[in-house]
Amino acid sequence: MAARSVFVAMVRDDRFAASSPRGMELRRLLQRAAEPLQRGVESRVALGKAEAHHRADRVARVEGRDRDRGDLQRSRDRFTRGLRSLGFPVIDAEATYFVNVDLASLGLNEDDETFCKRLVLEHKVAAIPVSAFYASDPIRSVVRFCFAKRDATLDAALERLAGALKRAA
Repeated sequence: MAARSVFVAMVRDDRFAASSPRGMELRRLLQRAAEPLQRGVESRVALGKAEAHHRADRVARVEGRDRDRGDLQRSRDRFTRGLRSLGFPVIDAEATYFVNVDLASLGLNEDDETFCKRLVLEHKVAAIPVSAFYASDPIRSVVRFCFAKRDATLDAALERLAGALKRAA
């Protein structure tokens, strides 16, 4: 506080006026002394901008995740509607990238593993047999499809799956 009051007193003193030689000397001295401070301030301002950019980037990523969640929910609902329209009994699920289908009521006369192999070989659609996740007493009638795909991929899969049910029936 004392240094500030000395500086203010010097600035108010006519001997240190900006037009006087002492005033110009004082001004140069203050400028030289202020250079490191100015660089520090500039660095901090640049860092602040970088931090602000980083925060904005972080917010964009979070908003992107929210948007991605919305896109995934839309894809799940779209794919589920498509499967149901084809006659697949979909088991409702949330917070997953997969839609489960119970084959038991379709009368296909094949277990989940056989169905999944046939889908890949004959129809170029991949599904996962749920029995693969069991160490003992597996459920052999449920398969799961991943819906974390582009709309065009999901649409193509639904078209192929329609053919799979017709051929199996």
